Parts: sequence; C-alpha cells; structure tokens
Amino acid sequence: MTYYAGTSGFAHPHWVGSFYDDTSVQSSSILSVYAKSIPFVELEQTFYRWPRPEVIEKWAAQTDKSFRITFAGLRRITHEKRLRDVEPLVQYFLNLVAPLEKRAGPVVYQLPAFFRKDVDRLEKFLAAHQGKIRVCMAFKHPSWFSNDVYAVLKNHNAALCFSDSPDAQQELVQTANWNYARLNKIDGDNDASLDAAVTLVKNMAPKGDMFVVVPPSVAGPTTAQRLQERLRA
Repeated sequence: MTYYAGTSGFAHPHWVGSFYDDTSVQSSSILSVYAKSIPFVELEQTFYRWPRPEVIEKWAAQTDKSFRITFAGLRRITHEKRLRDVEPLVQYFLNLVAPLEKRAGPVVYQLPAFFRKDVDRLEKFLAAHQGKIRVCMAFKHPSWFSNDVYAVLKNHNAALCFSDSPDAQQELVQTANWNYARLNKIDGDNDASLDAAVTLVKNMAPKGDMFVVVPPSVAGPTTAQRLQERLRA
C-alpha cells in the first residue's frame, strides 16, 4: 500500500510566502521545489491542452522516480468526442507521457453531466489504453453508476473517482487494485477534519496505490503534507 496525497496544480501564485519564496516561483524548476515535500500532483490544465514534449522531459528531469504526476483527460476526448473514435488521441497521449516512466500516474477522465451511459463505448475507450497507463473515470450522469459499468471498469483495472463535492453522484465502489479520491471539504488546519479524511481514505484504500487530491487553496500544500503524514503513520 502506497499513499499519495497532493494538490491540484503546483504553480499557484497565492502559495508565494507560505510555500514558495519569490525565487522558486519565478524558477523554471518550480516542480522540483514542490516535489521535495509532496509526493504527487494532479494537472488540471491537461483538460484544455497537452504539454509540449519538451515540458514532459523537463518534468522527468526535475523529479525523482518515486514522484507521481496525474493528468486530467483532454476535453476533446471527454466533452467533444465523448469517447468516440479517440484511439489516435489516446495513442498520442501514451507516447507523450512515456518519458515520465513510473512518474506517470493515472489519467482522470471527467465526463460531462449530459453524457449518459454507453457501456460499449466505455469498453472500447478503456481498451485503447492497452494497459499502459492507469485510467480513472469521473462520472456525473447518474446512469453511469451501475453494475454493468463497474464490470467494465474492473475488466480494465480502471478506478472510479471518488469526490466529496455536494453535487457529486458518488458511490464507494472498488473497481481496481488502486484508487483515486478528490477531497474538497478537507480542512488542513483542523485535526478532526484530517482524522476524518484519513478514516475515509483508509476505508476505501485497496492493496495498491491510493491517490488523494486536496484543493489548491493557500493552505493546500500544508494540507497535503499533513494528510500524507497521517496516512503513512
């Protein structure tokens, strides 16, 4: 069991003074500063566009192999094409992140609320990843929360994303030997909130890796660090 507690993004200006100093924020190696004390990061900007290959290579050079980078699935795949005929895009993404080696964590695909269940399309989409990267699915439409969908996820060792957001349609269902959670309500300055988060995470933790994302607030890095300490205790 390996726990990874991190934040969404790593280059937030409002962290200057509390987590970064002015020099580190202006540096092109800011990820290396982040990675010294936090074991993983979720990149939301990849929902809009993929990074250039040279950026991927820079991230690989700046981080240890124990660090993990997770990616938001591209909007063109989830919202524009809605998982249909996206095999070339998936293959491009697999080639793009290959230089990260073990640093490449899961890719999290957030489907739009208007996208109803399509089991056959989901099956074909997951198969396109060829088991080369872990896939996490974040559903919004309630039709996706069904046993036939869970069976497809299990067949591809794909995780069902958990979110504690009030508007999230969520069930605690284990579909992979790893898991992924977004904790938006956590308060890193409150011991009771941290303890509740630890209990929740450990109750849903599989035998493999467990990824936990906290909000990128001013206290985000500290929250991730404190949560990480408690999870590993």
